[in-house]
Order: sequence, then structure tokens, then C-alpha cells
Amino acid sequence: QSQAQQALAIAPMVKVIRQVWLDSEWRMRTWVHRIAPERGDLHVSVLQLSFERVISANYLPDDAAIKVHIPSGVQEIFWDSIIDRKEQLEFIAANSAHYVEEWRFHISHQWRTEFSGVPSVWPESFAEDDHWTFRYLPWAGEQLAVSVQSPTPVKGFSQSFDQVNLRVTAGDQQRRVELEAKYRSSRGGQSHIEVGEGHHLNALIDGRKTHLQIQDEKINYTVAPGEHNLSFDWKESLALGFRSQLPQVNLNAPISNVAIQWQVPENRWVLWTSGPVIGPAIIYWGELLAFLLLAAIVWRSQLLPIKPYHWLLLGLGLSTQSWWLLVFITLWFIVLSVHQKYAEKQSDTLFNVVQIMLAIFSVFVLLSLIASIPMSLMSRPDMGIVGNQSNGYILKWYLDAAINTTPEVVIYSLPMWVYKLAMLSWALWLAFALVSWARWGWQTLNDKGFWRQSGSIIPSSKPSAESSKAPE
Repeated sequence: QSQAQQALAIAPMVKVIRQVWLDSEWRMRTWVHRIAPERGDLHVSVLQLSFERVISANYLPDDAAIKVHIPSGVQEIFWDSIIDRKEQLEFIAANSAHYVEEWRFHISHQWRTEFSGVPSVWPESFAEDDHWTFRYLPWAGEQLAVSVQSPTPVKGFSQSFDQVNLRVTAGDQQRRVELEAKYRSSRGGQSHIEVGEGHHLNALIDGRKTHLQIQDEKINYTVAPGEHNLSFDWKESLALGFRSQLPQVNLNAPISNVAIQWQVPENRWVLWTSGPVIGPAIIYWGELLAFLLLAAIVWRSQLLPIKPYHWLLLGLGLSTQSWWLLVFITLWFIVLSVHQKYAEKQSDTLFNVVQIMLAIFSVFVLLSLIASIPMSLMSRPDMGIVGNQSNGYILKWYLDAAINTTPEVVIYSLPMWVYKLAMLSWALWLAFALVSWARWGWQTLNDKGFWRQSGSIIPSSKPSAESSKAPE
């Protein structure tokens, strides 16, 4: 009985926590937490906010105040309220000796809010994946003004594509086009994708087969809210020519992460491409330009024993196979010429060693040239296609964002038989040139004798007419 009397003698003290949610509904939950006394019944009056409408049946306001009864053994009670929608909400901390207040606000992204008055404090708990909670600990009489506005709608798209993959497999008379796209939409409805002329459409939406058709060069489909995947493939009746333009697909919505891929047919010789910056680069033409400049220098300097246009033809034929082979052959011509010029100044031992090395080098060069003939006729030309994981068999482009249409991509190519015919003509010329070069190489090696015995007489330093004559 004495403890009960002591409890009654203690003035009640509670903490009022108002948790506000501004979402599709504006609501508030008010907790009343016991502070003192720790035991016994507790009675206190909490002021009702001007914009608050209590919906809990047991806590109806009376004269702008809510009578709170916390039974013995209960630490806290709460009630729910609806908040009237206003552009500005005024929170005023009650000047009461029986309770203190705490205000918490959870704001949805659909509202723009500004707080002025009481400074905020750090939330009691926070995780990175949680929504931020604004927390305030006002003193008696302090005010907090909350300005709430709905963001002004901006005209735009309710649908956007996060990823678009376009793959084209070309044939002589028709090509297959595959389109995979991932989109997000805030609402449902109807949309269409402009693909141009096509037939035999196969359509999958979220992995389920859907019966759609290409009508008036469009694919009409139903847009569902949320994230979804589209997968279409169709065929186009289009002959493969010198200039091939990939289809530009209009998805009628902003697109990003656009990847385009073109499968190079085995019977086509790719010469040039145009498209997004991130894509294949054909470095062959830069190498060829450098070679032509070098050929002009060789033409003027007369460094080689062969005619300059022969070296030019040799380089053009080897340019799509191996530049290194051209380097070795050029070194062979230069080294043989230099050795012939300075052979008489060499010692017998050095002369013999150089002769053996040059003979081995000559066999290697001639066999490499002979092997290059069938290689040029049977292999694909190496155009030095690099960039964005592209090569001679597949070309890839990438674009980070576009308004609604995939970028323009153009490939210039020729039939492979054109390359084979050019290589056949070059191989026939090389076959005749090899006979002349082999004869010149043999005569050059034997001009001062192939092998010197110790103490032997060195032949005249004047080269023979046959060896000094440039090979045809």
C-alpha cells in the first residue's frame, strides 16, 4: 500500500513519439511511452494536432486532447491517425510538464518536402537499404514547419529499355535478325517496335512463346508494368551486296546499353565498316598506307636488287597474310647483296660461316614463299580487325544510350571469290618470280665460290655478269 501511495505521489511523465508517413496515404502513429512512475496506473492528456484525425476507437479526442491511460505493468500504448493533406504542416511541441515529444518522418519519393525550425538529429537505427527517417527532438514550445509539395509532372516516357542486343546473321539472299531487350515500365498499355520488312517472326516475352506478327513493318505487343524481357527473331529477304546496312530498330522508348553484332559470312571479304565509335577498326588500311610510303622510299633509294614494282607486288600479296614474311624476304635480298659486295674482305672462316647461314636462310625464305601460295588461295584475308572484341569472323558495336532507335551500322564487303581471283593472279606471278629469284640467290652465293679452303686464292673481286644482274 505504501508503494502504491508513493507511485500516486509521483507526477506522471511520458514520452510522446509521433511517427508520420507521407506516402499514397498520409498517416501518423502516436506512441506514449512510460517514463515515471515505473509501476502503477498512469493518466495523462496529450494534445491533438490541428490536422490530425484519430481513427483508433479507444482514443477519441476530447476538447482537442486525448486522455491516455496506461495500466499498471504496461510500458506504452499507441493510436493511429489520418493526416489532412496540406501544403504545410505545423508541429508545435506542447509546453507540458507531463510529457516530452519526439517527431519522426518517413517521406515517400513521390513527395518533395522541406523542413524548417527544429534541427534534425541522427535516426536511432539506419541500414543502407532502408528509407531515411527524419528525426527531431524539440523542446517545449519549439516549432517545425513541414512544406510538402508534389513534384511537377514532366512530359516523358513511361517505358525505357535498359539493355538491347541486336544480332544479324547474313546470307546470300536473306538474313536473320535477333533482338533481345530488357525494359522497365511504370504502367501497362500497348506499344510497338518498328523493325522494317520481315517475316517468320518468333516472339518470346519473359521466356513464354507469344503469337505475334510483323504488320506494317511493326511488332505490336502488350507492355506490362515492372521489368520484363523481350526476345524476337525474324528473317528479312535482302540480298547481300557491296554495301550492307544493318536494320535500325525503333523501340519507341529511350534505350541504353545497345550491343550490335554482325556475323561475317564465310564467303565475304570485309573491307570497311561504319557505326558507333566503340566498334571494330580495320587497321589493314593504315598498314597498307605505311607500306606504300615505304615502297616509294625503296623506289627512290634502290636499296633492293629487284625491281621496285616487284617488291611492291610482293608486299601487296603478303599484306593480307603476314607482314613479317615480307620483312624476312626483304632482309634476304639485302643480306645477299651486302655479302656479295664484301665477300673478298672476309676471312676464310668468316666467309664459310656466313655462306652456311645464308644458305639456310635462303632455304627458309624460299620455302616460306612457296608455302604462301596455297595459303593465299585457301585462307581468309587478315584485315587486322580489332576493337570491342571484334575479329575477322564477328563484328561488334556498342552504344551507351540512344533516343529510341538503334544506331546506323554499314559494312562494305566483296565476295570472297574476288579476293581468291586476285590471289590466284598474284600466285601465278610469284611462281615465275620465284624461279628468277632462286637463280639469282644461287649465283650470288657461288659468285666468290661457295666454300673456301684455307690458303686458297680469292677469285677476282669483280662480280660475274650473271650474279650482278638484278633478278627479273
